[in-house]
Amino acid sequence: MSSGSSTATPSPLVVHDAPGSISRWGIWLWLAGLVVLCAGLGVAPVSRTQEARVLETAREMLGSDFHNWMVPRVNGHIRLQKPPIAYWLTAFTYKLLGVSEGIGRIPAAVAGWLAVGVTGLTATWLFGRRAGFLAGAALLGSYLFFRHSRLAETDVLVTLCVTAAVYAMWRAYALPAGGVSDPVPRRRLLRRAAVDAAHPIPLERRAADGGGHRAAVVPLRPHRPDV
Repeated sequence: MSSGSSTATPSPLVVHDAPGSISRWGIWLWLAGLVVLCAGLGVAPVSRTQEARVLETAREMLGSDFHNWMVPRVNGHIRLQKPPIAYWLTAFTYKLLGVSEGIGRIPAAVAGWLAVGVTGLTATWLFGRRAGFLAGAALLGSYLFFRHSRLAETDVLVTLCVTAAVYAMWRAYALPAGGVSDPVPRRRLLRRAAVDAAHPIPLERRAADGGGHRAAVVPLRPHRPDV
């Protein structure tokens, strides 16, 4: 067999990756979703302790030194039960727009909006425009997703990271192997980016005696022994 007769292995996925696969009206509907998620963020009072901890921890970061940004504190106690990204985003939003309940909820609302976009993008790429619209609309219309996307908590940030990781892994899987332009490095890069985006995923669980919280981590990376 001649060297020029080699062909790339076809992907088992049937994807819709043509230019312009996401229509203009789809983008406008997605932008409208941001308005829906952000409308009236400051109306509902803070009623959940999870949200109160995020808002207060971010408020206490304002005017503090670098150490308190790296090691968050709330009411003088170190707060390491949650990843700091929610505190950082909320604190930066406070710096830009001022301190209030509604302002503190903006990062979560934007993260929920981005999760809707990534969900629609994934479905569009895999199944077409109609599936992309229905997937995004179904997620945005889900009560629990909509509610928690309007609260200053960490759940929606995890949702966004995992959704983006799933999309990246599908894209890496669909890349053809071999050919003139070997995409294997890109495949590995996308796969690594997907794993890094979703790892570690903090899952909060209550202690057996109900006396506090402990952090559990789902290991998604393959184990590699120490060298």
